[in-house]
Amino acid sequence: MNTIILEGGLGNRMRVAAAAYAMAKQLAAHGTPFPFRVLWTKQWGMQCRFDELFKAPADPPPALTIREGAVTNGSSGGGSAGSAEASFSLRDTSSFLFSRPTLKNLHAPRLLQRLCYRHIIYAPQIWYLNKDGFDYEAWFHQGGTLMTAYRDFCPWTSDDLRTLFQPNEEVQRLIDERTADFTPNTLGIHIRRTDHQQAIDESPIELFFEAIDKELEKPPLKPVQPEHLIIPPSSHPVREGASTFDKGKADACSVHSAPSLTGRAGGGSSIYLATDDEATKAAMRKRYGKRVIMSDAKATRESTDGIRDALVEMYALSRTRHIFGSAGSTFSPIAACLGDVPITILQRDGTGSVDLLCHNLCQI
Repeated sequence: MNTIILEGGLGNRMRVAAAAYAMAKQLAAHGTPFPFRVLWTKQWGMQCRFDELFKAPADPPPALTIREGAVTNGSSGGGSAGSAEASFSLRDTSSFLFSRPTLKNLHAPRLLQRLCYRHIIYAPQIWYLNKDGFDYEAWFHQGGTLMTAYRDFCPWTSDDLRTLFQPNEEVQRLIDERTADFTPNTLGIHIRRTDHQQAIDESPIELFFEAIDKELEKPPLKPVQPEHLIIPPSSHPVREGASTFDKGKADACSVHSAPSLTGRAGGGSSIYLATDDEATKAAMRKRYGKRVIMSDAKATRESTDGIRDALVEMYALSRTRHIFGSAGSTFSPIAACLGDVPITILQRDGTGSVDLLCHNLCQI
């Protein structure tokens, strides 16, 4: 059994889960599958359960059976080396064994983990392992592994992300309400502030004003008929070699000529603003007036309602035609992956890049 504990905020948890799913499929495709268990825990910065946001797994949780690289619904199974299938589950846990080690619990979970698992990788190590081209497939092949992570470690696709993360009924209702007035010309803006110093320093609001002004000068896209509003998830072929770690991030990136059109069709340009800063909301509204659509809730990661509203913001961004995001944040790139939406990271030196191993992320 390979166990992965998700850490960090929404975007980081989602990219790690997608990477784990891609790794499970990769092992199965190579004829050496192992069961993967991905665990969602409540902790500082994420005071919300998985099933309070996404469609909850049944009891017992259904696994994704992976057979020769294809994914179907199936029952959870052990899976063993040399077999043709393995199981994958993503679920909540409150087990002390998987709690985050802190001074408050005297770091006891880490001591227990070292007793229960033969091979362990902790979150801070992954950046260095990625840089060195570490062979994660061989590591997971050992079995009996434990990883805590907020950074992805294996190339994955937007389809992987959408397979794992489907909003529950309440969240879906809120998403539909938030995006009801979107048009084919709605821009997505994510301005990260509060505790994210890189975004504050390198992505000032003036860069967003400049980008939005340029977009508003462009002729609006023509409205489409209702039957064209639902666009099926696209499948992006990955060139040979894109499965390798150092190439996976850049390969198979294609620009979409059609925007995400979920919502009401219309010709006018509007702006969807996702931000954790009230001053930014005021500045955007002062400059663009009624064009701006935004949440009235104050951003917080310390309550279920706050996390749920953040998820609604992420999915709202995924329904825009082009996202402009802040440096160093995974929130808007994950939104771009969910909706296959082009994204531009605004950064002072013009080198804005996305640190995300999504095969088909389209960065402009």
